[in-house]
Amino acid sequence: MGLIILAILFSIGNSEFLQTAEAQKKAGFKWYALPECRQVVEGLPAITIDTVQGKKVCYKLALTVGEVK
Repeated sequence: MGLIILAILFSIGNSEFLQTAEAQKKAGFKWYALPECRQVVEGLPAITIDTVQGKKVCYKLALTVGEVK
């Protein structure tokens, strides 16, 4: 039961990210690891990792690995 509630809360809180990611995956984008985790860019939907240095992003949807910066 707890996992169901957690999944619902995750979906509601991240609906913009999930919609953007789904549209990009349908367009051929794939997940790539960033060379180094970076700070969150305000206004870009993302799943973040909380660290002592702040929120970080470590993966990106891109068409090619060359687009990952």
